[in-house]
Amino acid sequence: MKVNKENSLMKYIVILAIMPIEYIAIVVDYYTYTMWGYVSFLLLILLTIIYTKSNGRFLIISLIRLLGGIISFILIHLSTERLVLTGEFKPFTTINFSVTLCVVSIIVIALTYIYKRIGLN
Repeated sequence: MKVNKENSLMKYIVILAIMPIEYIAIVVDYYTYTMWGYVSFLLLILLTIIYTKSNGRFLIISLIRLLGGIISFILIHLSTERLVLTGEFKPFTTINFSVTLCVVSIIVIALTYIYKRIGLN
């Protein structure tokens, strides 16, 4: 039985999109003082650029990414007081920084999709 590679890769993109990437990035940045947590953003954008070919897939990925942002927002609210009340991400609070990261990831995915569909003519 032959497995369709594109469908299996789309499953991985959906799994990566629903993950609370913002929460992971903020926690890694806070505890290690490095930018390694933001690599998952780049990975998600790269996979989206390569494998999003239709409007339906783009809409699904965008909605799932929004759900992942909501999950991150909830996780940050439930995390320790030290992480929530820190001044680590000035001029943002940690919660506002999570929302900003979610919005930026959706905008970058939309811009890359538009560029891929239309180009710079």
